[in-house]
Amino acid sequence: MPNEIKNLIIFLIVFSSIAIGILFLPLGLATGKRMAILVGLFLLSMVYLIEIRKAIGGRELFYFSLLTSIFQVFPDWFLSKVLGVLVFPEDGFPKIGTVSMYMAGLWTIPLFLSAKFSRILAAQAVLRRNFVHFTTGIIALIIFWISEETMHLIPVWYAKNVHTISHSAIYVLPAEFLLGSFFSFIYSHSKDALFINRILMAASVSIFYTGALALSYLLIENYIY
Repeated sequence: MPNEIKNLIIFLIVFSSIAIGILFLPLGLATGKRMAILVGLFLLSMVYLIEIRKAIGGRELFYFSLLTSIFQVFPDWFLSKVLGVLVFPEDGFPKIGTVSMYMAGLWTIPLFLSAKFSRILAAQAVLRRNFVHFTTGIIALIIFWISEETMHLIPVWYAKNVHTISHSAIYVLPAEFLLGSFFSFIYSHSKDALFINRILMAASVSIFYTGALALSYLLIENYIY
């Protein structure tokens, strides 16, 4: 397990350095193509590290994160098309509705990392196992908050017509914590499920998140501010 932590941290440092270069160096590529390259690089790297090198564990978690990520297009679509509070600017890449297509893979990164790190902490007895889902939610919230504060710089997406803290929409923060916690909970019940049932379970995460976003938007935007 210590080697796994080391390998994961080294990978994240290297990947982050490459990401900064691809996103901000003048490479003559549209933003959407840059993002698609990064998403593809992350997914292929994780397959290599998990399947071939065996340097990182969590094979089932990774693929369940990827499966869930595909469905995560729908909450984003709901926010941008129905509520009109999220904008995916034209970035030179095909869209699913109003959502850039690479988003179907991008969600794999925060979902996998938040659940993976909480399970590493539990395995190292740093964290009690019955706090794994809660901790996943906290880590997910931190990752999502950092994303909200940085993605507008590229830009990949940005909030519109909602109250914000800096560049982060306030209403999404409770929903993102709940997403991480619920994803962790559902994954823990998916390990022995048939593939068709895993599809349903992954879809349920996105349906839950869509509802959490709608409820959080209703309460925060209409009754708190």
